[in-house]
Amino acid sequence: MASRRTCQQLWRTQPTITSGIISRSITKPATIARTLPTTTTAILLPKARLTTQCRQSNSFSSQHQIRPFSSHSPKTEAAAAAPVTPKWTPPSDPTSRPVVILGAGVLGRRLAVMWASTGRPVILHDVDSSVLSSAMPYVGDALTTVCAVRETHPGRVTTSTVLEESCSGNPWMVIEALPEDPEIKREMLGKVDALVPEDCILASNSSTWPTSALRHLITRPERLLNTHYHLPPRNTYVELMTCGVTDQDLMPFLKKQMKSVGFNPLALPHESVGFVFNRIWSAVKSDTLRILQAELASPRDIDALFRDFFHAEKGPCEKMDEVGLDTVWQVERNRVNMGVVDVKKAGYTDWLEENYISRGRLGEKTGDGLYSAEERNILREKRAQAKSSYLKTDNTKPYFDEAAAMSLLSHHPV
Repeated sequence: MASRRTCQQLWRTQPTITSGIISRSITKPATIARTLPTTTTAILLPKARLTTQCRQSNSFSSQHQIRPFSSHSPKTEAAAAAPVTPKWTPPSDPTSRPVVILGAGVLGRRLAVMWASTGRPVILHDVDSSVLSSAMPYVGDALTTVCAVRETHPGRVTTSTVLEESCSGNPWMVIEALPEDPEIKREMLGKVDALVPEDCILASNSSTWPTSALRHLITRPERLLNTHYHLPPRNTYVELMTCGVTDQDLMPFLKKQMKSVGFNPLALPHESVGFVFNRIWSAVKSDTLRILQAELASPRDIDALFRDFFHAEKGPCEKMDEVGLDTVWQVERNRVNMGVVDVKKAGYTDWLEENYISRGRLGEKTGDGLYSAEERNILREKRAQAKSSYLKTDNTKPYFDEAAAMSLLSHHPV
C-alpha cells in the first residue's frame, strides 16, 4: 500500500510536457518525503523503465509513464541543462518586408534613415505622437541627402503609436531603441515576440544590458541579439553580440543586410557587460563628468584639449549633449547598479542629476545642456566654415563627398 500511495501521489503532481521533457513540481512534498526529495526535477520519458512500484498502480495510464529520479541524478541534470533550442530560419525577402524601429528619439530616427536609404520599408514606432511628429522632418531631410550622395532611392517610412499595428506588416526585423531601462526593454521585447512571425529578428540596442538579461519573456530567444548602433549616418559601425543562445546563422545573415545599407558590423565573439567602444567611451565620459564636478575645467576647455590631441570633430562634452544627458545619466546609473562602477566613486551621477537632469537641461533635445544652445550653434558654424574652406582649397578632394555630407547630417537638429 505504501508503494501504491507513492505512485498515486506522483500522479497528482500534474506533469507539464515540453519538448519531450516533463517539468514536475511536487505539490504535497510532506506525504512523499520518504520516497522523493522535495525538489523540482526535470526528467525524460523512458517508457520502458518504469519502477516496480509504479507498475503495481492502476492509477497510471500508458500516456503518463514516469520514472522518478533522485535530484542528484546525472541524467536528470543533463536533461535540464540541455534543452532543445529551435532552429532559426532566415527571413525571406528582407528587402521588401519592413524593419520596425521601437523609439523615435535621437537614435531611432537615424536608424530609420539608414534602413530606408536603399528602398526598404521602415515603420517608426513611438507611444508619443509628438516625438514622431518631431522625428519626421529630420527623417525626410536626412534621407534625401543620404540617397542623393549614394545615388539610391528612398524607401517608405511610416509611423505608428500602436504596437500591434506596427508589428502587423510581417516585419523581418524589430530594433528596440528605447530608454536604457531593463524593465521597459524586457517588457517590450516580450510583447513584440508574441506579435511578429517566427523568422523575425529581435534586436536590442541596449548599451549596458546584455540581452541574456532581457530575454526572459521571449519564447524564441535564438532570434534575439544586441545590435549596438552609435549615431548614424555619420557613425556607421555597429557592434553585434549574442544573447547566449542566438542562432549561429543569424549574425552572418544580419551582417550582410547591414552592409547593404551602409553599416559596418562588428560581431563580438561572446557576451560582455558593455560593448568595446562603450567601455572605452564610459571611461572618458565618467572622468569628464568628475572633472566638471570638481570645477577643474569647463566643457569648452575639455573639448578643446580633446579635439586638439585626437584631431576629433567633437569633444566628450559636446558628444554627451548630442546623445542626451538623460541617457548618459541612465547608463552611468546602470553601471553603478551592475557593480561596474564603485558606488563610492559615483558621486558624479548625483551631480549630473541635480544640476542638469532635474532642471530639464538634457542637451540638444532640449536646447541647453553642458553647452548652452547658443554656444553649440557657434561651434557648429565654425565647423561648417572650416569644412567649406578645406574642401574648396584642397584640389585632391571633391567639393561634395559622402564623408562631408554625413558629417553635416550629424549637426541636424534632433
